[in-house]
Amino acid sequence: MSVLRRGNSRFWYIQFQFQGQTFIRSSKTTDKKVAEQLEREWRRELHARAFLGKRERISIADAVAAFCRTKAGTPNHRNLAIQAERDK
Repeated sequence: MSVLRRGNSRFWYIQFQFQGQTFIRSSKTTDKKVAEQLEREWRRELHARAFLGKRERISIADAVAAFCRTKAGTPNHRNLAIQAERDK
């Protein structure tokens, strides 16, 4: 079982390994059944991303901001940052 309580916390924590990586998150609930459901949903989401090719949806503004961050230190970075701010 990967739903457990830690220390003096009243909340249940979700902890499991997936593809050699450990995932830990607070369920932010005191109900164990709800925490178990959140764990199943989180595992399902990770599986869909890894094996089914499902991608997380992001907004255009977030995509442009991420692109600008990759161009930091290049001559064109300042222009991209100005354009990104203008398009918000």
